[in-house]
Amino acid sequence: MNKDDSFFYMIGTLENSKFIEKKRFYVKGSAGYEQAQGIFYHSKYGLFIATNKLTNGSATNYNMILCARIPDKISSVDNGKIYIPESEFRFNGNSRYASLAVRSLCISDSGILYISTNAVAATAGSEYDNDVIFRATNPVFPKNGLMEFTLSSKESLIVPNPDVTINGSTYTCANLGAFALNGTTGYCLLSHTTDDDMKDKASVLLSSPDISSKNFTRVSGSPVLRTMGHGNGMTYANGYLFVAAYDRAINRNEIAQLDPATGNLVETYQCEHTIGGISYYGYDSQRDKDLFIVVNYDYSSSKPYAENPEFFIGYLESGKFTSIKNFRAQNPSFKNGSQKNVLQDIFYSPSHGLFYVTFTGTTRIYRLLPEQIKQASDEPLVPVAVYNKDDAIYEIESLAISDSGTLYIAQNCDSEFTKDDAVTQIGALSFISK
Repeated sequence: MNKDDSFFYMIGTLENSKFIEKKRFYVKGSAGYEQAQGIFYHSKYGLFIATNKLTNGSATNYNMILCARIPDKISSVDNGKIYIPESEFRFNGNSRYASLAVRSLCISDSGILYISTNAVAATAGSEYDNDVIFRATNPVFPKNGLMEFTLSSKESLIVPNPDVTINGSTYTCANLGAFALNGTTGYCLLSHTTDDDMKDKASVLLSSPDISSKNFTRVSGSPVLRTMGHGNGMTYANGYLFVAAYDRAINRNEIAQLDPATGNLVETYQCEHTIGGISYYGYDSQRDKDLFIVVNYDYSSSKPYAENPEFFIGYLESGKFTSIKNFRAQNPSFKNGSQKNVLQDIFYSPSHGLFYVTFTGTTRIYRLLPEQIKQASDEPLVPVAVYNKDDAIYEIESLAISDSGTLYIAQNCDSEFTKDDAVTQIGALSFISK
């Protein structure tokens, strides 16, 4: 590895029996996976790198495939730049093998990833004691450039549906609508959304001190929040939680600022639009302001809000949200005439981009890259990846990526076995950090 734990690559031509270098660049490696193996370049998806983790000087069955989006035009490749992989895929084989070391890989015209390995069978002398080429079924890489990945759950934390008492009556906050992370601490906002006199008028804040192992409980001493509305989005920034707090019944369009330690409402910010999802975008040094990215939930009979979701980037000041940029994105799941075209929460990472959750009969997560947003024009942006759920995952309401690159989803569970919701850690997929 070279230059800040990154892999070094060159682009060039073959001339007069020589390789002539035109550009050079680096790809950030994943911690511990320092042995680079074969590569494969795809004009739609970028550069794929097979890597191994070394133990005592020899490769083990720990393998990681990195995917870094390198421009398909050499003129657009920044000489000397360190590119950050947009995705990592672990590949460690199965119980038939004592060890596997990925050596090379390629993607077929039909979008199937093939992986060649040096293999050692779990049982010496068995039929599996040979080198192996694996055919990966997840993810797949269609010709349209929209990578398809099926999410599978690794571990889940219970998010109970608490009862609250208001004016002598009991109501259940059963809608897990929003989730946010601060380091290893997780926060969930649950709201009462049943069709009665308290619909969208009662919410409670829950937290987990360790998102990897501790179940969620109500924040000690926290009040019943009466103005969070449907509570469909939440993000953490600079010591506070910010909630997309809309209530269509009374035309409330607000962003609420909460103290995560107490659950108390600190301040509200008025919005020109119905804001249904929110994420921290980053610090703007020129304006000396923290920026947030939000998604527009405005209803329109002529232009359904979920068809081409509209996003705003702006700041919170003097009791209002001020937008400085807006853009739209495609929703490939949208179905004309369907009554179930809705959006859920969003999550933005400067390293990994914008993830937005859609629901049209089933839940999907779409992804835009940071550079797409920076270069956005009037045309709706085309997502680069879609994440589908497997049968063990229910309705995805919110999501976040931890500092270690683990994807967590908040889901409304609808099962005969449990009435509780859950925050679920996704396995086999991680996102490398800078």
